[in-house]
Amino acid sequence: MESDSFYVQAFYKGGMNSFEVIPIENYFVIAFGGEFIAKIQHNKDWEQTSGEPLDEDVFVTIKQAIEDHN
Repeated sequence: MESDSFYVQAFYKGGMNSFEVIPIENYFVIAFGGEFIAKIQHNKDWEQTSGEPLDEDVFVTIKQAIEDHN
């Protein structure tokens, strides 16, 4: 894994869980339990470009963490 990845805590599947956020070029890969679950990127707005649709609160928590991390 890339050394600049980081973890975000979000309420998911009935409890607090960790998501790994992996920056790659102009997008971010989101992993849960070591598995790819989504890819998000910021063009005009934040959008999920692939993977299983994230719960809205998880998406918001992750994008806020990315903004705070940068």
